[in-house]
Amino acid sequence: MNNLHQRIRVLVVDDEPLARDGIMTLLAQDPDIEILGSCGDGQSALTAIRAQRPDLVFLDIQMPKKDGFEVLADLKRDERPTVVFITAYDKYAIRAFELCALDYLLKPFRDARFFSALSRAKKEIRQARATDLGQKVDLLLGHMRALNPGAAPAPPTAVASPGETSDRVVLTTRSDIHIVRA
Repeated sequence: MNNLHQRIRVLVVDDEPLARDGIMTLLAQDPDIEILGSCGDGQSALTAIRAQRPDLVFLDIQMPKKDGFEVLADLKRDERPTVVFITAYDKYAIRAFELCALDYLLKPFRDARFFSALSRAKKEIRQARATDLGQKVDLLLGHMRALNPGAAPAPPTAVASPGETSDRVVLTTRSDIHIVRA
């Protein structure tokens, strides 16, 4: 399965067992989601994020050992997943968005509000995956050009018709088509 269509790996972090169970029950309804597990405190969350590398974390703010903000502060930029904060307090919303939270769910929330946040997160993660793939293709093309600096890019007509063989491969990204010599 390619990276764009991989299931989205999710970790749930909340110090309230009923809240964790409720979120995991909602997540289990979505076939695009792979639930990695849950944590009940900030220190466990930090360890799990580093070990499991989730795409998305539903993160409570007020927890024992480390709060949700401290968890994010302790992560390096490349370790940070997409985050949806879940909390009973509206007073942290501005700070959450300053830390680039994708969404902020105020407990108790309705299922429809949860699924709206999940939908936004899935879209964001898939767009990031597509961008990452496009960057990798551009990097590959740059290396190929460096190996053969005098070669002109092949025109689209150089690609073989169905049933014919070709010495070129077509690579497509969300917005570009690249023709590369095999």
